[in-house]
This record gives sequence, C-alpha cells and structure tokens, in this order.
Amino acid sequence: MKWRSARIYRQDLALSRPIPVKQRRDGVRQILRLVCETLDGRFVQADCAPLPGFHNETFDQCRIAAQEYFAGGGLSAQPVSLKTTLELMEWQLSHSAMPPLSPLSHFENSALLTIPVDQGLWAEHIQSAADARVCKVKIGASDLRLARAFLCELASSRTDRMLRIDCNQALETSGIEGMQRLIKGLPLAYIEEPFASLPLLLDLSKRLPLALDESLGRDPFLDQAAKAWVIKPNTLGWFRTLERFQDEGPQDKILSNCFESYETLQTYAFAYSRFVSNPDACGLGTAFYFANPCPSGVWSAAVYSSPWPEAAVPDCLATKKGELLWSIS
Repeated sequence: MKWRSARIYRQDLALSRPIPVKQRRDGVRQILRLVCETLDGRFVQADCAPLPGFHNETFDQCRIAAQEYFAGGGLSAQPVSLKTTLELMEWQLSHSAMPPLSPLSHFENSALLTIPVDQGLWAEHIQSAADARVCKVKIGASDLRLARAFLCELASSRTDRMLRIDCNQALETSGIEGMQRLIKGLPLAYIEEPFASLPLLLDLSKRLPLALDESLGRDPFLDQAAKAWVIKPNTLGWFRTLERFQDEGPQDKILSNCFESYETLQTYAFAYSRFVSNPDACGLGTAFYFANPCPSGVWSAAVYSSPWPEAAVPDCLATKKGELLWSIS
C-alpha cells in the first residue's frame, strides 16, 4: 500500500480496574493511533495496541517499526500487533463487497470475571455480571476448590447462565481429572487452555468441550478436535483472522481481543458479524475495563446485547487522536 501521508498518535485510555494479565496494575492502556491518507485522497485509521505482559513487542518497538514502514520499509518483518493494524487499514480501504448481515442476529457480549481472593467480594462481583448470560472466568492454579465454589455461586445466579473457563495454561499439574472435578455439574460452554501440553489438550478434548487460544494453530488435529476457537485478531494478523472467521469447520468461532479501543472493537465486531456463519457471544467484556464512556459516534462494546455495528470504523477525521508523535508526507 502506498501512502501520501501518515501520522502516528499516542492515546492513553484510562482504566477503571487493572487488566488481568500477569498481575499488572497499569492505570492506562496505551495505544498507537495511525491515521493515513492514500495517494487518491482517502483517509483511514487503525490502532496498534501491543499488550504489556502478553505481546512480545513493546509500545516503543511498534512505534519505531511503524515509522520505518511509513518511511519506506516493508511489512513482512513487522511485530504482529503492528502487522494486524496495517492489514486492517488495507482491508478497510477495499472491503466494499461484504456478506449480508442476518436480520435475526444480534450482538451478545460475555462478562469477563476474575475470582476475588476476598470471598466477601464475591456477591458484588457476581452481581456486576447480572446482565450477562455468558461469563468468562479466569482462574489459576492456587486453589481449585475455591474456584469451584465461586463458579457454583456464579452459575446459580441465573437460570440460563453459561460459563467459559479460561485457565491460561496454568492447570497442567491438576490434570484431566482435576478439570473434571472443577466443572462437574456446571453449565459449561467450554474450558479454555488448561494445559500447555498438546497431548494433554488432545486427550482432554475427547472428554470435555475444549477451547483453543494460545494453542490455536499449533497442531491441525487439535484444532479440529476443539469445541471452540478463541480468535484474537491482535495475535494473528487481520488477514489470518478473516480466514478463521470464514472457516467452514464446526468449531464455535469466538471473537476475543487484547483490551483494544472502542474503535478497534467496532471494526472487529463488524467483520465478525458479517463473516462468521454462526456468531456466538463475543469476548469483548474488556470494554467494561475502560474508565471513560464510549466516544460519541462510536459503537459501544460495553454492552451485553445490542444491534451489530453498521460500519467497520467510525469517521477517522472526527475521532479523537491523542498526542502526535510523528508524521510524514
């Protein structure tokens, strides 16, 4: 893609609570907002959002790589979060032919919960997800009996509750029997990445509904054995994400993210609603972590049910940019 001009902005998105990634306590989510003009005068924007503690690349590494790209460098060696952003901008400029949106479908979001150490906070925590049918709960290996007690309380709080249990590969030592004890009798949609071991995951997939996130794409047999694929565009690249969306396999395609901005979530949800044949409750509960309300004119992912967004991205000339870091023309 050739550009007439490019600008790189920094925007700090205030958080209402810490992001649950490797015990981080950041008060803001830093993003790079790229605003570019094509040779024929069209403007496009997208956010580059490497997540500390999750992505290998840093904010500054992405900024430098973006400057090098717009100054004439190539795309192939870019960090994945920047590669996703650049592919997303290219797609936005060329996605005129879109599949129709079913008039019967609607956006459903899942709540994102962690388990408070203080059991006195459980009721308040569960009440915060009262409007969500589907809850994704992150658990670790510290005390599975405590985790099960919380899950039982959460499951009983709604008659139609469905649970997605995300283990982030932390339960290797608990084994398959430990997983079965953890979820026995619960309304389980799936258990996500309890182990890092591919043989253990494959064995588990024969006994319990398994979702793949970190392990998605590591083994084709495991991919096909899984009940669900958790699709994070910011870890795959945008074109690979679209391939996952359109895969004709029976796996549930679950849209997730890495705490990207409202504008980015709008783009993700727009594409997901039009390319996935059987959309399920999305994993965009991260939007509730932002302290400030959704900007005017931008579709809000901080809801549990709504119509799908009608546009891929809001007007890039009208949305807030942040601090200008670099430009070229």
